[in-house]
Amino acid sequence: MLGWEEIDAIVGDFDDLDAELVMIDENLCRADLSAADRARYTARRRAIHLENHPETEARRGRRSRQQQSTG
Repeated sequence: MLGWEEIDAIVGDFDDLDAELVMIDENLCRADLSAADRARYTARRRAIHLENHPETEARRGRRSRQQQSTG
């Protein structure tokens, strides 16, 4: 409809979670997201990240305990 002969595209071999991360990241770039939508996408992004990288939560727990013992 626009008369373009070429368009930019990202083509990848993603599993379901990685594909969802790509979609979430695209949505988070939008300026017109409500605060509620931004919070929902950010929470889902964190959940996917923790599912893919459970060691991240373990490190966070250690750091939190260290801060409590020194604080």
